[in-house]
Amino acid sequence: MSEREQNGRFGKGNQAAKGNNGGRPRRSVEERCIARLANIMTDEELDKLFNTGLSRAQSGDVAWAKLILNYLVGLPIERKEISGPDGGPVEMAVKGYVSISPDDWPTEP
Repeated sequence: MSEREQNGRFGKGNQAAKGNNGGRPRRSVEERCIARLANIMTDEELDKLFNTGLSRAQSGDVAWAKLILNYLVGLPIERKEISGPDGGPVEMAVKGYVSISPDDWPTEP
């Protein structure tokens, strides 16, 4: 079982080659699981589960605290800044593009 094939693609049997969306189950699998849970858990049982998680988070269980905060607040937005080779802004030449200053813009009749 190789990591990569000669063309650079993931080799046969490589876990990343399975295409399961970064380890997440397919949407159809998620929907089936949610439907099954809805059929076997009562609202009272679900409330008890949420309350248990909340009390564990409040008593210092970091995993529960992260889970609750990730769903309530959400993860921070990941931002990436791209710069040119010298650290300045990225510049791009576009063939056929003509720059016109606002003074040269056509006016409405």
